[in-house]
Amino acid sequence: MISNSRPSFALAAAVAAFFFLSDCLFASRYTEVDNFLRSGNLELAREELDSIVSSDFIDAEGFYYYSRLETRGEVALEHLRKSLNLCDDTDCSSTLAELADALYSNGKYDRVIKLFDKYAKKVSKSQAGFKFYWFAAMSKMHNGDFKDAEKIFKKIEKDFEDVYLSHWGVLGRGLAKDGSGKMKDASAIFRSLTASGGEVSALALYNESVLAAESGRREDALHGYNLLDIRFDDFIGSAELASLILNKEHPASGDAEKLADVTYTVEMGVFREKEEAEKLYGRLKAGKWSVRLDKRKIADRNYWVVQVGVFRSSESAKETRKKLESLIPGNYRVVLR
Repeated sequence: MISNSRPSFALAAAVAAFFFLSDCLFASRYTEVDNFLRSGNLELAREELDSIVSSDFIDAEGFYYYSRLETRGEVALEHLRKSLNLCDDTDCSSTLAELADALYSNGKYDRVIKLFDKYAKKVSKSQAGFKFYWFAAMSKMHNGDFKDAEKIFKKIEKDFEDVYLSHWGVLGRGLAKDGSGKMKDASAIFRSLTASGGEVSALALYNESVLAAESGRREDALHGYNLLDIRFDDFIGSAELASLILNKEHPASGDAEKLADVTYTVEMGVFREKEEAEKLYGRLKAGKWSVRLDKRKIADRNYWVVQVGVFRSSESAKETRKKLESLIPGNYRVVLR
């Protein structure tokens, strides 16, 4: 079973669900119903749906939309089962994806796996099909079957032509490797994705940073944390990652700022040439600033980092950054130290 102390599996699953649950599943006579649901107009959605059904008939899509209305926009399992029964031999990928999502969200991992074993060959290689495969693989991992989970992730990687979806398969393989204790292999997979862009890149960087923190590579973990912190104001898992880096318990609120002994610094520059870094270091030193010059290895190459100060809060660090930018024009960063 997956330990609750590891945020990476849950994070990847939650983000995947978030990005793909919002996709339009049907383009049909229910389009207006879907639009009302998306805008939060549940009463208008029900009126429109009742009108369609009363003047015609209820089909698989109709049951799907009633399932969303019954749970105020979310999916009701019973209606989804009815929807699936009415699919016959047509493409039921969307219904299967939503049913797998709903079962997974309720912790019914064995049922997701049974659903996958029965219908996997009938699912299209679409975003809905991706969701179906993804939740099946995540269910396998929750049951401790990392080998089979990796096989499903490999199918996503190889069988889905959309490069974006294929990258999610690669990410999943990394999660499965990590879950089975093959941290070195997992780390290599995550690093291969960090330049791919988009949400997959950010998640890969997050998971690689978690592995770095757990294996004692504090500088690599800090580098990943700071990159994520710059890109996202408050990225999911920030407190958990910070606590791993600092080897401290994170607060229940999940606020990294409240971690004991968390400190920040102003990063003035990262230089390939030591001489360039020394010039800036000397200038700051002459101005009586508390400055450090550190060597950092990034992608097997040495870099030189110039940092100013140690601050207890990001606000204090940001105030100092503004002062520095007024004295030495540049775009400097506040980072976790």
